[in-house]
Amino acid sequence: MTYANPQFGLFFASLLGLIIFFMWALKRRRRLSERFADKAVLASVAPTVSGARRRVKAALIVIAVSLAVFSLMRPQWGFKWEEVK
Repeated sequence: MTYANPQFGLFFASLLGLIIFFMWALKRRRRLSERFADKAVLASVAPTVSGARRRVKAALIVIAVSLAVFSLMRPQWGFKWEEVK
């Protein structure tokens, strides 16, 4: 497989920063919610808050960005006929 624009591969390094940011944000939000209220009280105060949904959303964003970067690289495969004399 070859790439028409391999220079966009450098953006894959930014994905690491995005993953680190989401890990930090999820951990910070969890700590802040624990400071706000006890776990038993928090479940009754905010019943729709779901940590699993936040993690799934973060994973989907990372996947979408990685696929966008991959598509910017324009992967190409196949073969090209070339006449050799």
